[in-house]
Amino acid sequence: KKFPIGSDLTNTAYFKKSLPQLYKAYPNKDVVYKISNLRYPKLEFDSNLQKVDVPLRVLVQIDGATVINLKLSLKTRGHLNINGNVITGSCDEIKTKTVVVSSKIGDIDAGLANDIMDDLFSKTIIPDVNAFFKKGFRLPCVDKVIDTKKAIAETKDDFLRVCGDFELTDYTLAVVRREVEKIVDKFTLDY
Repeated sequence: KKFPIGSDLTNTAYFKKSLPQLYKAYPNKDVVYKISNLRYPKLEFDSNLQKVDVPLRVLVQIDGATVINLKLSLKTRGHLNINGNVITGSCDEIKTKTVVVSSKIGDIDAGLANDIMDDLFSKTIIPDVNAFFKKGFRLPCVDKVIDTKKAIAETKDDFLRVCGDFELTDYTLAVVRREVEKIVDKFTLDY
């Protein structure tokens, strides 16, 4: 995803106060962020709470060269609404735990790196996450058969695993009841 043209985040001047050694080494240079998953995200959701945990690699590049290499855990919390098998909500809180893997601009304090990443993600990924949750998404459950009451979802490679508490819907209970009645009727008529 690209930042809007002219975004402060895409120039080292943005870091003049927060990370002065970056600006001093590369004054008024364009910044490119390469962000990749280290594994698929883990999502947990309950009746009114969502948590997302995703480990990321962030490469801060200037003129095509990696200047800062970070490994971090991005965790978010927020509220959500589960209506049947559709989840909507928003992310209200973000927290990163950052490890500086390498830096061409000297030592970077871990607390400072966390603050910078919190700010960066609050302005980039979190709005996308909120747009996703606002639009809502459907759990891979058969409508009318079960309702999700409490669940944990984990993505990995090419599947989504959903574990949790499910409740049979009134529709399913009515179908099961009719089938049981048929079985009872059949056996009571045969004897």
